[in-house]
Amino acid sequence: MNALTPRRLLITLAQPFLGRLVAGTIVLVFSTLSMLTLPFFLKNIFDTALQSKDPAPLAWCALGMMGMVLVMVVLTMLRTHLIYATAGLIAPGLRQKLMAHILKLDIHWFETTSPGDVVSRVHDDVRLITDSIVTVLPILVRGTLLGVGSLVMLLLASVKLTMVLVVAGFPMVLVGVWLGKRIKQVSKEQQATLGQVAGLVTETASMMPAVRMFSQQNRMLSQLSVLTSTYADKVIAKGYLNSAFLGINIFIGFSALVGVLWLGGLEVMQGTMTMGSMLAFLLYLSFLADAVSNFSNFWPAWQGVAASCDRIVEIFHLEPTLKAPAR
Repeated sequence: MNALTPRRLLITLAQPFLGRLVAGTIVLVFSTLSMLTLPFFLKNIFDTALQSKDPAPLAWCALGMMGMVLVMVVLTMLRTHLIYATAGLIAPGLRQKLMAHILKLDIHWFETTSPGDVVSRVHDDVRLITDSIVTVLPILVRGTLLGVGSLVMLLLASVKLTMVLVVAGFPMVLVGVWLGKRIKQVSKEQQATLGQVAGLVTETASMMPAVRMFSQQNRMLSQLSVLTSTYADKVIAKGYLNSAFLGINIFIGFSALVGVLWLGGLEVMQGTMTMGSMLAFLLYLSFLADAVSNFSNFWPAWQGVAASCDRIVEIFHLEPTLKAPAR
């Protein structure tokens, strides 16, 4: 167990369900590809169908777009089912392994570790990890596919306008790396405090006769007040970091959009770009913005998942000093 790392933990959890995850990824790829065809139909509507003055090409383009939308909807439903079912199968197995390891630990560890911390790791941290399979990891995969596909199509449409977007992306990456480290640290502190709260509540409930006999209610409430105040501070700090990350990304993203609209408008006026190409470029740009938004949501959420993985790996790294005799 000493070789176990957070990344290896996730890989170990995913291995028994590799077929389901691969199938979900393949479905996600085709769903994203169907989405990337929509600007192509939009370009043909403005540059070909409307110019021909014939309603037939317009009708075919509209039917093609609706067909792609239906394909995208069906594939999205199938992918969601596969991922939710997989997460539901992973959670019980991880809790079983974690509890089996905890039950082997020395009694000294239980004397120095609050019950709430044990409950927090077995319940809350496992829930965060399995939730990541449902929400966080699909956000990453979808954002990557949509971002790469949109970027390729943007380069094919206009290299100059795409370079404006690429230059704007560097500050987002730098800000994301710096804030991500802070969010991970605050998430670990937040989970630890939550474990202390659960431990105090468990201790109070299990020793209620003694608490009342010795009039310890006010002391327990005072301790709970300090812990909940600390937890609230961590939540607020994490909220500040998330909001700063989101706000900076929005500012940079919309600044790049204004630059693209200005330069693209000049190209349309000069006749070097058609109106249909410009509209398709803007639609691909909206897809790229969606992908960047996915990364913006993924990175802070992933830091919370990484913190939970660290806390679970810490348990697996613990080994009992007394070994069971060989039979």
